[in-house]
Amino acid sequence: MPRTITASADFVLTLRYVGGPWDTQRKLAGKGRFVDFEPLVINFDRATSDYTVVGSSKANMAEADWQRIVSTGALTDEPQAIQRIAIRAGLVGVDGKPTGSHRARVKRALAGRSEIESQSARDGRTGTTYRLLPRRLA
Repeated sequence: MPRTITASADFVLTLRYVGGPWDTQRKLAGKGRFVDFEPLVINFDRATSDYTVVGSSKANMAEADWQRIVSTGALTDEPQAIQRIAIRAGLVGVDGKPTGSHRARVKRALAGRSEIESQSARDGRTGTTYRLLPRRLA
């Protein structure tokens, strides 16, 4: 990420990729003396060339990430690490690898969901695996 000198600016706005450079979602954030708002996740509609607000909080972003994980089939009934789930969901950097930020987003998206089981490694390795629980028939 390029460094910028912002010492004399009253505020700075940033527009960053959410899932990668080809993803249609961006995160708009602002910091400064006159700017105090929660980052906004916006989506670009290629058909209409319009931007729409998708979410404005980490909870909304976690829900959007959860929907992405589900729609891509990234989470299965086989236990897998956050890194693999992030890759399968397309939450990666330009090099195709998830950053710490991507892994944190996946972790937030999976947190507290009753349809997911997490298990810490017990064979001397560190890490946690996650799997989708089978659906129960009513």
